[in-house]
Amino acid sequence: MANLYSYVPSQVKVSVFGIDLVGLAKDSFISIERIDNLVSFRKAQDGSHTGFVDSYGSYRVTITLSQVSESNEFLHLIQKLYKVLGTNLRMSISIRETASLAVGNQGTTFSASDCFFETEPSSEFGAELGNRTWTFICHDGNYEIRGTSEASFVAESLSTIMSLIGYMGVAESMGFTAPKIMNMVQKGIDSAETRLKNLF
Repeated sequence: MANLYSYVPSQVKVSVFGIDLVGLAKDSFISIERIDNLVSFRKAQDGSHTGFVDSYGSYRVTITLSQVSESNEFLHLIQKLYKVLGTNLRMSISIRETASLAVGNQGTTFSASDCFFETEPSSEFGAELGNRTWTFICHDGNYEIRGTSEASFVAESLSTIMSLIGYMGVAESMGFTAPKIMNMVQKGIDSAETRLKNLF
């Protein structure tokens, strides 16, 4: 089966206020970390636990730029404005990973419109080119983790998951079966491969 996706670092784009940042660091240049736990628990007197899901998580987003990137000046100007306006200035941040060989598809994405500077970046000067690290706190982020490996892996994984659910009787009670889901996913993959082949 053809490989529909591939990972290319240059295809990862990050924008602030809709403006793409340039001059990302060569090594690790973006990190996205959820600050608070997804699930919290409350213990009852009988020892049982109840889980509560926090669907509106806050994230720490770290963006590392080369020290010579003009985007450093852009971000610092926004930060100065942020100091004046305080919490009245809410930034929007978008991170998107484009699957270079798949038309109309994306890898992992993150977006939030309620972002704030956590701190100013530190500066170091030496014989070699350094980096500037910008850290933001983003509330109520929309975080979608997607792989960029072969699509067949996704189909096989979904089939395995549905099979496990099927053993518990949940899928059948909802009208879903592993073969039915697998067939639907495989049809989508075959259609995507046909469209991709027609491009060449």
